[in-house]
Amino acid sequence: GINRFQRCFRNLTGLKTLHLNRNPMMSLDISLLDNLTNLTYIDMRSCPLSCGCHNSDLQNWTIMNKRLQFPHLFNITCPDHPGSYFHNFDTKVCYLDIELYFFSSTSTLTILLTLIPLLYVKLYWKFKYGYYVFRSWFGEQWRRLRDQEEKYNYDAFVSYNSADEDWVMEQLLPNLEGSSFRLCLHHR
Repeated sequence: GINRFQRCFRNLTGLKTLHLNRNPMMSLDISLLDNLTNLTYIDMRSCPLSCGCHNSDLQNWTIMNKRLQFPHLFNITCPDHPGSYFHNFDTKVCYLDIELYFFSSTSTLTILLTLIPLLYVKLYWKFKYGYYVFRSWFGEQWRRLRDQEEKYNYDAFVSYNSADEDWVMEQLLPNLEGSSFRLCLHHR
């Protein structure tokens, strides 16, 4: 429906001067002012205009409009933001499309929550195989690196009693060194 302010001004196309000073209004719809084609002067002094997003269009309109005079525009303060002025309150947050952010974040989350289980079911064994291939490759690389760092002449030292020397020389050494182990004995 049409509010009182719209009803009051809709047929006043010949209006040239509008005094709204000391009016308790906190916002003003610029579409009403656009319909007043002969308007050249608006006085909004001492109006407690809110410095919120619902007045961001009014702020831009008052600054950019070349047809109208706004006396004392730069002295109108914001009662809801002490120390701020109506002509320069921050309107950046007013142009954030919160619905777009909610839509994009929830749709991304929905897609992820749909794809992750699907990929898990379809690609589980491929991921597991890839993990073990990588682990094998990494283990081999690590072993090579360790072997390069540890240049030993022998694989093991054999400590034995002199009473067992015949068994060590005839049985143990041929069996282990035949299996590519290099053994260190005290006399070597």
